[in-house]
Amino acid sequence: MSKILQAVLLAGGSSSRFYPFGALGHKSLITLGGKTLIEHTLDALEKRGIKKIVIVEGKNQEISKAIQIKNFKNLSISFAIQQKPLGMGDALLTAQDLLDSHFFLINAYHFEVVEMLSELEASIESESDIAVLTKEEQDLSQFGMVVKEKGKTKIVEKEGKSSGVRIVGAYLLRQDFLKVLSSVRQHEYNFEDALSEYSNAHELVLVEAKNPTFSLKYPWNVLDAKDFILNVLKPQISKSAKIAKNAQIMGDVVIESGAEIMEGVVIRGPAYIGKNAFVGNNAVIRDGVCIEEGVLVGANLEVKNAVIMKHTTTHSGFIGDSVIGENTKIAAGFNTANVRLDRGEIFSVVKDKKVGTKKKALGVLMGNHNSVGIKVGTMPGIIVGNNTIIGPGTTVMENIPDDISYYTEFKKIVKK
Repeated sequence: MSKILQAVLLAGGSSSRFYPFGALGHKSLITLGGKTLIEHTLDALEKRGIKKIVIVEGKNQEISKAIQIKNFKNLSISFAIQQKPLGMGDALLTAQDLLDSHFFLINAYHFEVVEMLSELEASIESESDIAVLTKEEQDLSQFGMVVKEKGKTKIVEKEGKSSGVRIVGAYLLRQDFLKVLSSVRQHEYNFEDALSEYSNAHELVLVEAKNPTFSLKYPWNVLDAKDFILNVLKPQISKSAKIAKNAQIMGDVVIESGAEIMEGVVIRGPAYIGKNAFVGNNAVIRDGVCIEEGVLVGANLEVKNAVIMKHTTTHSGFIGDSVIGENTKIAAGFNTANVRLDRGEIFSVVKDKKVGTKKKALGVLMGNHNSVGIKVGTMPGIIVGNNTIIGPGTTVMENIPDDISYYTEFKKIVKK
């Protein structure tokens, strides 16, 4: 079989579990390391030699508006529009007129699985075979999984079993599969039904992922994506960056043009400091941090294992194991509690359900355009929405939805 030169990127659908960061658009439009995740994916596909890209996006066409196609000179990029978020199968059928005989299918944010596409391609022995990337998982409650029934391979969605083989989100498919997909009953998980149906007559090759992968289902998964980005970025310091003589920069660090690092700063890589970012006196940045474009890190602020998105301003305090959205203003004395007193797993509330994060260190997950007063603290795993105001001296003990003013009520006592 000739080398496969086409990939389909899924960038439509809703991302309700990804709240509050869905306000930025599709999850692949999150910016890490100075680029959106879909741009990181396109970069990787281009380096691998894939020539043709089909991007399936929603009716608002936010992807085609956001990315600069001219930056990918070696790629032929086409777009297909999914009018309603009706699932993965519907998204693929939306693009069927643009597809070659064989093609890869991946989520648009899955820049880290590109190295594994070669493994999928190498697994195919017959023209009629298709392949699915899989991985052993201890908790299958949030993943599609592979089961064997009477010698047949079956793909099922979120069975809630404790362990087994899950689907990673990368596939090698062929045109014949689309005929099967068109014939199965239309519903949210008809893609999985079609894989199972196809395997009744053809070989469905299961390829175990040899490299680490991540899923971007929940807001705390941004920290996992951040780790992958920092691992692949090449350390470099722009000549136009201004760095104080007594600033300490250790490990793998990227500092972009126009950034300014003040006196007494300690940056312990891996770390990314974006364009025109400002890091104030005696700030400490450590253990895997992305400071995106235009961010102001205040004097005496410690930032540990965190993402601070574009054009957010901060002052003193501690931001640990947290994700802070864009265009947010945080006053002095802000502190994120990031571990439980018993050091157990941190749980968060997503869509009114308590969800285990599989993390023992997790701070706040804060959206965009928020204003935070002085001496505010947040408890572990708290989710703060968008366009909120948090009053001074407040300890946030519960999730805060969008467009809310959240204050601690104080009683004035005067003694003579």
